[in-house]
Amino acid sequence: MQQTTGLTIVLCLVAVAVLIQAGMTIMIWLGLRKIPGQLEAARDNFKQRFDPLVQSVTEILTNAREPLRAFTTNLAEISKMLRERTSDVDGLVAKLVDKSRA
Repeated sequence: MQQTTGLTIVLCLVAVAVLIQAGMTIMIWLGLRKIPGQLEAARDNFKQRFDPLVQSVTEILTNAREPLRAFTTNLAEISKMLRERTSDVDGLVAKLVDKSRA
């Protein structure tokens, strides 16, 4: 009788432990079911905030294209002009050196 009572108590404790474990597993499963919806909401929120920024950057780059093209063209022309003038100055200095030696 003593042994049967002990086994019954252990069996009840094991049953309670299994029920608690099953309950925790169900709660974890229910919690995990919400994650895709939360990720979708976070993605939508990010997209909603990020899209205007992308549009602004695209617009800025589009509007800056022509002024940058003009600026680089002007820089190329100035560089060419400076090379020509440097060449002229080199020629004048060479003439002055030749005249000073003579």
